[in-house]
Amino acid sequence: MTDNKLNFSEIIKRSLFIVVMLMVISSVSYGQADRALYYLPILPNARTVNPAIVPQYNLYVGIPFLSSVNTGFENTFQHEDIFQKRGDSLYLDREYLLGNLDDQTVGNINLMEEL
Repeated sequence: MTDNKLNFSEIIKRSLFIVVMLMVISSVSYGQADRALYYLPILPNARTVNPAIVPQYNLYVGIPFLSSVNTGFENTFQHEDIFQKRGDSLYLDREYLLGNLDDQTVGNINLMEEL
């Protein structure tokens, strides 16, 4: 085997390292769950934000490590802050976007895994 090719055990080690690092990075503790869950009473995870909810199901079966993954995205950007109009077209101009940022601009991507 040549030096520039990875053997199978190297690929497994690197893949395992990436999976472990992703789990470590996503294991940050949050004080507040996603706010959209409050208005979705059909989801079992809605009990994390509203413990008084009465479930609409008799049985819930989840796939371990898959059914407890929550993702979310929220921001304070507006369409006009990101795109610049030139004639009848919209353009994404990086300098225009960076010029519209201030102390009140927030972008947030959430990834939560419940164990």
